[in-house]
This record gives sequence, C-alpha cells and structure tokens, in this order.
Amino acid sequence: FARSGSIHILAVSGLHLGILYCLIKQLLGKCRRHFLFKLLFVCISLLILWAFTLLSGAAASTQRAATMFSVMIIAGAINRESNSLNNLAISGLIILWVDPYQLFSVGFQLSFLALGGILYLQPWIAGWRKFKNRVMQYLWQLVSVSLAAQVAVLPLSAYYFHQLPVYFLMANIFLVPLSFAIVITGVLVFICSSIPFLSSVTIMPLILLTKLAGFTVEVIAEIPGSSIQGLQLDAVALSIWYAILVSAILFLRTRARLALMTLMCLWLLTSLKSIYHQVKTNWSINIMVYQIPGHTAIDFVGGKHLWVLKDANLTSNPKTMDFKVGHYRRYLGLEQRGHIHTDMTDANPFGMWMFGGKRLLLVKSPIGKDLNRNIKIKSHIVVVTENSLDHIQQIKSIVDFELLVIDGSNSRNNAGKLQEQARELGLEVHNCWEQGYKNINLYSCH
Repeated sequence: FARSGSIHILAVSGLHLGILYCLIKQLLGKCRRHFLFKLLFVCISLLILWAFTLLSGAAASTQRAATMFSVMIIAGAINRESNSLNNLAISGLIILWVDPYQLFSVGFQLSFLALGGILYLQPWIAGWRKFKNRVMQYLWQLVSVSLAAQVAVLPLSAYYFHQLPVYFLMANIFLVPLSFAIVITGVLVFICSSIPFLSSVTIMPLILLTKLAGFTVEVIAEIPGSSIQGLQLDAVALSIWYAILVSAILFLRTRARLALMTLMCLWLLTSLKSIYHQVKTNWSINIMVYQIPGHTAIDFVGGKHLWVLKDANLTSNPKTMDFKVGHYRRYLGLEQRGHIHTDMTDANPFGMWMFGGKRLLLVKSPIGKDLNRNIKIKSHIVVVTENSLDHIQQIKSIVDFELLVIDGSNSRNNAGKLQEQARELGLEVHNCWEQGYKNINLYSCH
C-alpha cells in the first residue's frame, strides 16, 4: 500500500466518514424540511460520526473529519453557509485546544496538509480539463483529488517516510471506488449479520471486493520503479521545499514576477545546500551510535566509506538494520567496506577501537570484581550496552572518558537511571532512548 501510494485507504480517515455521511444523507436527507426532523437528522448524524470516530481509535484524521462534518451539519441545520477551509481551520483549533501535542503528530500534519491541498488545489487542477463524457469526468475528478493531496504532502512524506510513490494516480483511480464499494458492502454485512441467509449473501461480494483491492495493490506495487526510495530531508530542507512548492503554485496561478524570482532563488539555495552536503560528507569522519531497541549498532564513517559494528542478531537478520538505517546510509551515499566483529558474550567486558584519532570503548557485559582497578583506561567515548552497568561509578572508577553513550540494547528504565547518575556526576551523557541516535563528528570540513 505504501509503495503504490494508497496507504490512505487503510487509514481510517475522512474518506470513510464521508462515505458514512453520504449514506446518512441518502437515508434521512429528504426528511429535513420540518424543524423536528432537522434536529433528529443532526443528532443521528453526529452520534453515528462521533461513535465511529471513537470506536476506530480517534486518530487525528478522523477527529479532523468528524469535526468538519459536525460544523457542516450544524451550519446546514441553522441555514448558514459553511466554507470548507474555514471548517478545516475550526477543526484544527478544536483538536489543538483539546490536545496541543497533536501538532507534532505525523497523522495530524499529513491529514491537514492533504485536505488543505484538496480544498485549495483540486478545483484549480480539475479546471484544467472538462469532459463531456460522465465516466471520463468522474475519473478526471479522482485524478485531480489524488494529485492535489499528493502535491501538498510530497515534501512531508519524503521527510518522514523517505520514499515517494510513483504510480499513485493509477492506484487511486482503481482503489478509491473500490473502497467506497467495500465500506458500503461492509455496512450491509453488519446490518444483515443477524439474518443467516442475508449475511451469507452479502459477505461474498465483500470478500471478492477486498481480494480485488489487494490484488490491484500488489500488481501496482510490483511494477518496476513503483517508488523512489532513500530520500532524506532535514528540517531546513523541508522548509525550503515547501517554500519552493508554495512559490511554484503561486507563479502558476498568478504568473507574478515576484513568485518566479522567489522560486529561482529558493531553487538556487537548495542546490547550494546539496553541494555543501556532498562536500561535507566527503571530508567528514563520524561515529554513529544508532537507536535500535534491543540491539547494538555502530557505524564508523570515513567520507563515503563505513565499517559496521553490530550484535549477532542484527548480523543474522540484516533486514532489520536496513529498515532502520538503510535510507540514511543511502542518503549519505555510504559504501560499506566491512564488519567490525566482536563477541558480545565472551568474558572480556570491554571492546576497544581507534578511529579518526579517537578511542571508543564498548562496555558489553558486567564488569567483574577481579578487574585490576589500579590501572585507569583512557577512552574518548564509552558506549554502554546490554544493561552491563548498574551504576555509572562502576565505569567511572576505571575509565577516564569524555562522552558516555547509552544505546538501545539497554532497557529504557536502566538507560534513564544511568543518565540521571551521569548528570549528577557532571558527565556528558547521551541516552539514545531519550535523544535518538548519536552522531559523533570527529572531523569535518568546517
């Protein structure tokens, strides 16, 4: 679904609530002439929509859609015109008033950007062509909706998911009508579930429709080049690309010279940023301690080359490592030169390596009492793994170090405890559970 650009079909969102609202409107819409029937329609509609929202987990997309439909239903009941963009803004304010942290939710951001793109761009895109044939006009409407939504979320999708679907238009032309049919058939199955004969009759079309949708997704996803992989944007690049997107849309819609000049300047800026990134990568020397829960994974990076230190489980299951950090390595253009082998189960509690003039000490098992504590080890970086320490003093008494890194192979509770102890002792500490991966820049061109 992700590769075909139809992941929104799986997510409970405004699409599904829209289908429910259409069903309610078809069943009760003609009975709204009298005030009492109008009030009944409002109550039933709000009850069904919000019950569905709560039962489906109250995700940001469904909260937004339910709030928008509520505003629209109430506005219609009191004979007020409702503007879609105003509805979107009101629903956003209400959701953030209830839970301000939704602003940082990926679902919230994607949902609002996608719908904002549809509301602002879809009428403009749909106006590019007009077809007399109803079927062609309907298909063009589907294409315009999909194109508007994808354009709005394009940079954000690359930022979060590091891939972009190529054949999303083809997928949505088939899957959006299928999803309508599946939801309506599912409602019929639910209504007829207590009647044995009708339930068996209605469930067969539902099975066939879902199988057809799955088959369609698989065919589109398996087309060569169905998605562009390995994309990597930082926050600055994300801001620049959205500025480019807005400038391009304004220029295409208004033909304003200022929009064109802004677009050209931003394009030059992103090109210079890309060149700087390439030069910096070619000359940099880094040690990267990744945050992979339950595992130890460290990259020693020199320019475009890397050497990998990882535990036995990651070695035997390379797909886990690739899923977690593969896109980042591809973005940097890194080429793996070899593995750094270490036995995480042997009696020696330490592993030690020199890289870029810095010494890294890996604490891989509990430190025994028979260790000679009269000799102090010197290391620039200490990486604690596998819950090997109960207290920071165990390592501080035998090692002089500058930076302590607690990786994801430690339990979250133990990592937090060690972090607090290190801060009390005035040590520089990085807890991967709390702060994510650690990129230790040993040398760079700046």
